[in-house]
Amino acid sequence: MKTISFRRNVNKVLLYAFLALVVLVTILPFIWMISASIKSDREVFQLTPYVLVPENPRWSNYVKIWTKIPFAVFIRNTIVLTAAVTILQLFTSSFAAYAFAKLDFAGKKQLFLAYISTIAMPWQVYMVPQFLMMRKMGLNDTLLAMVVLQAFSAFGVFLMRQFYMGIPDSLCEAARIDGMSEFNIYSRIMLPLSKPALATLTIFTFVATWNDYLGPTI
Repeated sequence: MKTISFRRNVNKVLLYAFLALVVLVTILPFIWMISASIKSDREVFQLTPYVLVPENPRWSNYVKIWTKIPFAVFIRNTIVLTAAVTILQLFTSSFAAYAFAKLDFAGKKQLFLAYISTIAMPWQVYMVPQFLMMRKMGLNDTLLAMVVLQAFSAFGVFLMRQFYMGIPDSLCEAARIDGMSEFNIYSRIMLPLSKPALATLTIFTFVATWNDYLGPTI
């Protein structure tokens, strides 16, 4: 028994040591980022000898970033754009996915395949036509242009549709027999049951929109 207990303790120590190493490797980029923010340009690229905390920290770097550029405006625009795109994609993707998963209409499979096939096309292929279209509509250099272009997501429709396919059709049929409209079935039955898929889509959309640099730059 003592041998088994000793082995368990050793395994726990090794496991915690491994996890601690993983945590250290994970936070190293953040530590470097904080360290670089209080260094001069020369000190940032100085590798030998590498100094984590400089002798004379340049706290004025934080003042410069808020005074030399409209950093607060950048953050505000990013928050507004990310929130609007995420909310719209959740609605449009889940709404379209319900139609593709639970409704029957002519050409449903063909339309779904045509829409999903756009995932295979890189955004760089049609970014210039999108810019020309927005400029022709007078929406260039506006947040509305970015919201309109990113309000729909083929990946989001595919993700939500695959989740809806796992929900029994009998639930929708029973609701129709009770007199519920399709919108009520979508909002009162499908959405509450699809919280895991909605959470996943929220994370993907939020991160992708927040990190997007090329789109707003164009």
